[in-house]
Amino acid sequence: MHGHVDVYLDESGDLGFSSASSRHFVVVALASPEPKELTRILRRVRRRLYSFGTRTPEFKFKSSPEHVRKLVLSGVAGTSIQVAWTGIAKRDVPAELRRDKNELYLRVCSMALAELMRQTHARRAHIVLEKWSSNRTVRRHFEGHLREVVSGHHCGYFAPSITISHLDSANSAGIQIADIVAGSVFRSVEHSDGSYLSIIAHNVVHGELCR
Repeated sequence: MHGHVDVYLDESGDLGFSSASSRHFVVVALASPEPKELTRILRRVRRRLYSFGTRTPEFKFKSSPEHVRKLVLSGVAGTSIQVAWTGIAKRDVPAELRRDKNELYLRVCSMALAELMRQTHARRAHIVLEKWSSNRTVRRHFEGHLREVVSGHHCGYFAPSITISHLDSANSAGIQIADIVAGSVFRSVEHSDGSYLSIIAHNVVHGELCR
């Protein structure tokens, strides 16, 4: 049992339903019992790739070259980080959810978080999301639902106490790493390319496309 875990949620794909949209949408939930290990992963990558004093970019799957993605994932593979992901094939999404993208996003996030918390035994959990809405009502609804998910799907007798933060990804090593992991999952389901996801195969405690 951990005293504390940090949980990061991030997504890949889009929630559109046009001919130009992605065929899948995935959400990753990533748990780390060691708050500084995520920062250390990116620090090691920066030291290996960039000279001292060089301004380094934010790590994103889409904008990072292959060798950077794999270095970050190899760093994750060397830790106790746990990853759960869920996704949808958008052809299976019913019409009412296609019209309510906030609800669709919430449902996929909830599924990923529920599967992660079933595998994570902790007294306290800090859930971190990228800041995606300036609407406080939307954020409160989202946070309330995530608290219910943890309460209903926790590991152990007692639900962990929960805090939730919405952060700018540029200031969060955890969100940047979750983005790399989410991009790896998306590449696997959208393009049948498992070369990235295979690097962290033993970190993945759950992964599936849901209807």
